Amino acid sequence: MENGLRQGGGMEIGMIRLQKYLADAGIASRRKAEELIAAGKVTVNGEPVTELGVKIDPDKDKVKYQGKLVLADQRQVVYVFNKPLGVLSAASDDRGRKVIPDYFPGEHRLFPVGRLDINTEGLILVTNDGDLTYRLTHPKYEIDKIYEVLTDGALSYDKKNELERGCDIGPYTISGSRIRMIRRDKEGYRYLVTIHEGKNHQVRNMFEYAGLRVKNLKRTAIGEIRLGDLRPGKYRSLSKQEAAYLKKLERRNGK
Repeated sequence: MENGLRQGGGMEIGMIRLQKYLADAGIASRRKAEELIAAGKVTVNGEPVTELGVKIDPDKDKVKYQGKLVLADQRQVVYVFNKPLGVLSAASDDRGRKVIPDYFPGEHRLFPVGRLDINTEGLILVTNDGDLTYRLTHPKYEIDKIYEVLTDGALSYDKKNELERGCDIGPYTISGSRIRMIRRDKEGYRYLVTIHEGKNHQVRNMFEYAGLRVKNLKRTAIGEIRLGDLRPGKYRSLSKQEAAYLKKLERRNGK
């Protein structure tokens, strides 16, 4: 290939995949960066690149996204954020709705790790590390996500067993989950649900399949990272234990 770029594998010293470079720079998650490349929105040394196997030399090649020079920032930033109801899990919104980066003034190129529906609240990680997004959201890594669920009725024994084993719930098939009833109160029935897939509207669809309506949904944990008593709309840095947990994931997944 021209301009010193390389295609495919190999062990070229100092060369990294273009999508990883974009993720390290905080442009997007690695998966989203692949979409940007395929759409022709990225150039290397002035030439559009649409092939996903391309590698670059960060010290020599000039990468631009939408005409702007991209400089990789290797300083990983990760925040624990309590997303309020009504806030979009997106970097921006063309309709002017509230998005997660609005809560981080002065910070640049931050994006949420995965997503929570606009009507779901609770824990979401916010970072500039696209590889972290990939590790925590891809089903193959089986990272537990824990939700507190308030429903309008009781989950039957048969449906609970079916959902825990994994089944076809209509929109898609889910793998196994863990469901534990916490209590019943005047507002309804409260459950603790653990999943590791995170398919679109998965927890709501699970209970809808069981004939129940979810009245409130809140994520309280991602792996070993807990929401704790963090108030809605507030964020904090990782604790030492949480940072060590993410480092352990990096080593386990061979980053």
